[in-house]
Amino acid sequence: MRRSWYRFFFFLLFLCIIPKTASADTSGLFRAGTDAFNAGDYESAAQYFRQAKSEGMDSPNLYYNMGLSWFRAGHLEEAGTAFERLAEYPDWRHMAFYNLGRIEESRNNEDAASDYYRKAIDEGPDSKVAQLARSRLLASDPGLDAEPPGRGALSRWNGMAMLAAGYDHNVVLAPDDDVFEGISPESDAFADAYVYGNTWLTGNSAKGIRFDAGVYGRFYAKQSDYHFASFFTGISRYNQHPVWRTQLGFFIDVDFTGEGYYASTPSFRMALEREIGRFDLLLSNELAWIEAEDDYGYVSGVRNRTAAEITGRLQSTLVHAGYEFEYNRRDDLRIGDQFFSYSPLRNRVYALVDQSLFGDWSIRVRGEYRKSSYPDANRADGSEIRERREDDRLMFSVRPMYAVTRDLDLFAEYRHTDNDSNFSEYTYSGSQVMIGCRRSF
Repeated sequence: MRRSWYRFFFFLLFLCIIPKTASADTSGLFRAGTDAFNAGDYESAAQYFRQAKSEGMDSPNLYYNMGLSWFRAGHLEEAGTAFERLAEYPDWRHMAFYNLGRIEESRNNEDAASDYYRKAIDEGPDSKVAQLARSRLLASDPGLDAEPPGRGALSRWNGMAMLAAGYDHNVVLAPDDDVFEGISPESDAFADAYVYGNTWLTGNSAKGIRFDAGVYGRFYAKQSDYHFASFFTGISRYNQHPVWRTQLGFFIDVDFTGEGYYASTPSFRMALEREIGRFDLLLSNELAWIEAEDDYGYVSGVRNRTAAEITGRLQSTLVHAGYEFEYNRRDDLRIGDQFFSYSPLRNRVYALVDQSLFGDWSIRVRGEYRKSSYPDANRADGSEIRERREDDRLMFSVRPMYAVTRDLDLFAEYRHTDNDSNFSEYTYSGSQVMIGCRRSF
């Protein structure tokens, strides 16, 4: 391969951004927030605590005070976010769940409030907070404490929407060398749109059934044959056990290109998730059947992905990393004596670092390395020479982001991809730039 491993090594070093630590000013901001709270100026108190967080402060005391200030000021969404962050600290979970119950009670979501109060009791059964939670349960319904957890659900949708515009310098993924006449890099402007949402049909993340749905589309200004759209939906059952949370789900994706319908992919997903300190470990397996349109029948077949991911926060830095193994057994392409494999074995490692900078600015850096090996040898033009295809793909992206509000971000992104193959027609490089906005709901 023409790219040596040292480039990948230095690339990984680039991802290791040093987390921003709290400055001496954060203690002053925290004191100012405490003083404002004691004076009854809850709005100002919340802003002081928020500024201390943006300056690098990261502690359960901060999130508790911030959540309580937002709650007293009547900003329930912001208060909920702070208490959800507080719940990541094991010794504070009973406090976090109790206050999340208060928030849902204020919204008249009685079932959701009851679930949180039960969680608070489970996390600290002998605490004063548990006594308060029991009194809240009994006040709403004297029989509630005899009912099993997970009775209620949040009725509203959660999700996000994204719009972006950009420029792709190699839309067709043309090879670096013009192996095929008439195939060369084609640049074009594009627009991206993505909408995703989920809602709990019954229960919640501790024990419940969730519905997910979304749509993604990319549309080019000139290269209409390379338009792409995907619709996906699924339903999953979650259960919280003493250590692990489990997920069993069924999903289906339907994909379209500029030429029309491309493929449908039903899949079955199993996942295990647990906390390890301040990190979350996720183990998953997804078994899928790809049913492609007749012209692309050679990609029809089985795909299985097994992955391990870890996500956590180091002060003001979010870190996400993982490994995935993918097995494929497709129909492959046969034309007379020619044969082309479309059944790769793939190993993929990836990492993402989301770093708070200053004020409402942050930056996200993502990198991925994928090794693809095709176990069946290709044969072209009736030749007796057979060779197995092997690809190495390296991708990285940089995305600075600005938080306009708690729910709205503006961003710009640069992404570069290099694919190195022992088949020169599959060796290519490509770069994209885009700007856009993202709204959570």
